[in-house]
Amino acid sequence: MRSRIDFARRWRALGRAVEAQGADAFLSVRPHNIRYLNYSCAPHSSLLTHVLVLADGSPMGLATVLEMNRLQLSALAREDILLWGRIPGIDADVADSRSGLRALIKRHKVRTLLADAKVAAPGARLRVCDLVEPLRERKDDVEVRLMRKAAAAGDRAGVLLPQLLHPGVTERDVSRGVDAAIRSGDVVENSFPTIVASGPHSAHPHHDATNRVLRKGDLVITDLGACYEGYCSDMTRTWIVGEGRGTAADILDAVHQAQKAQLRQVRANRSLRAIDALGREVLAEFGMDRYFCHSTGHGLGLEVHESPRVSPLAEGKTRDRMVITIEPGVYIPKVGGARVEDDVLVRRDRGLVFNRSPKPC
Repeated sequence: MRSRIDFARRWRALGRAVEAQGADAFLSVRPHNIRYLNYSCAPHSSLLTHVLVLADGSPMGLATVLEMNRLQLSALAREDILLWGRIPGIDADVADSRSGLRALIKRHKVRTLLADAKVAAPGARLRVCDLVEPLRERKDDVEVRLMRKAAAAGDRAGVLLPQLLHPGVTERDVSRGVDAAIRSGDVVENSFPTIVASGPHSAHPHHDATNRVLRKGDLVITDLGACYEGYCSDMTRTWIVGEGRGTAADILDAVHQAQKAQLRQVRANRSLRAIDALGREVLAEFGMDRYFCHSTGHGLGLEVHESPRVSPLAEGKTRDRMVITIEPGVYIPKVGGARVEDDVLVRRDRGLVFNRSPKPC
């Protein structure tokens, strides 16, 4: 049974944002924004093709006739959805989505329309801006519960990693084991393809698993995530195959120390840029800051990567009930690398880490 999300509260909040902009309505065509405004479990698709929310918080939608069978899942009432397209035996309301949007604009006397992408809006003045993503930044209790479930699914794989990583197995063997563990419960899909990068491959932040055989002393980065009722988790662990020593152990220790320092700083009203800078300062103490080549983290929710960013260029501060990742990394060409990542709920006085699977440091 799906979780009870208060979509009406979301529609009202969006309506207030529309009114504050002096507009009549907001149109969402971006799939993840549509999913925020109307139910969908799938991480990459939505039941509706368009959602229109008026300044009073009233929602309307457009859907292709192909979705007729699934519209019973919609949070919008059937009478508030116009069907478009052609399938024998099914009566659509309009021929195509453009005609449907024209009908909604005319019916509700929309003169000034805001939208999250450029679209043809016959009869209305269009202004492109995204009012939904700022609403998505802060998670309510239901969203937090779903994200904890997604993180727990990732942890099922995380606790197995020390057993999966041994000399003689391939990166693809490990990837298959991770994916099977993630889907062993009530999760039906990953939030993104699992990354397993071993030995010299670990010097690359992103990598597609290959048939490379793991060897003793290899650093192995495993980046994995689960999707639970549309909400994503994103976790990374790095282990050394066999006994860790020398440069590999130094790299791993540096990254873990950087993350520990950053996690201690996570709470509401902290500079996103400062959290990123702290990790780089710790890595500098190990002489490895120049090998940290990406941002510290990102927002997480209906998408694996969403607002805000935790980076050297980030503007603004953390806010209560944001969920962000903290994932410093070091990548030394022809040597190897390490990254460690956790999903963190920002609260007023602390950060709450969702992930529970072990780390080597």
